[in-house]
Amino acid sequence: FVRPKTGFLRCLRDTGGKQVVVPITINYEALPEQSGLATEADGQTRNELCIFQLFKWLKKVYLGQVHLGCIHISAADPIVMQSAQELDVLNLASSIQQLQLSKLVASRFHMEASAMILNTDATTIHKALLSLRCPLWNNDDVYDETSITEYLSRISVTEQWTIFLQFGHIFSTFFRDSHPEWALWLNPCELDTTECSISNESVSFIIQTLAAHFNAAEV
Repeated sequence: FVRPKTGFLRCLRDTGGKQVVVPITINYEALPEQSGLATEADGQTRNELCIFQLFKWLKKVYLGQVHLGCIHISAADPIVMQSAQELDVLNLASSIQQLQLSKLVASRFHMEASAMILNTDATTIHKALLSLRCPLWNNDDVYDETSITEYLSRISVTEQWTIFLQFGHIFSTFFRDSHPEWALWLNPCELDTTECSISNESVSFIIQTLAAHFNAAEV
């Protein structure tokens, strides 16, 4: 998630009347442009879009060389928006994002990728997510372990981190005091200030490993 844009909400506010906003969350396992987004995150320049690249990608799709996994779509409870000039649009946008976050789900694909960068196994990730009540996406019936493992072994570490961020927000509160900038990186739209306790060894392991990565990045 990035910091919300508020232009559309401001337009709705200025129209007058009552509006109903339904936060929609689209959960992806992999994106066609994931490598390009990871390149941008590394501070490099993305390749410009062109028709040749599109056909090259479509050829890979036809040959079965593109594995994007599944898509899960869910909706949060609607928000009734009273159009008024005094409406705090930025706060409303943050509330929408928080509801969208609550509908993010983690699949085995996300857990396998996260296990790779945290140097552990998917079972540890799974136990931690269950403990922290992260919604899980049970799509094992369509999970192709061979192709997913092959895909994850080809992508960059940066791409693996982007996959981890599918559920990284649930760990942000543990770093609010010790690593505030990294807590914001994990969850840019965090509103909840409830203190969380470390509930089991799996959660403790992930927090310690993340802290080590954060400390190493700051050296």
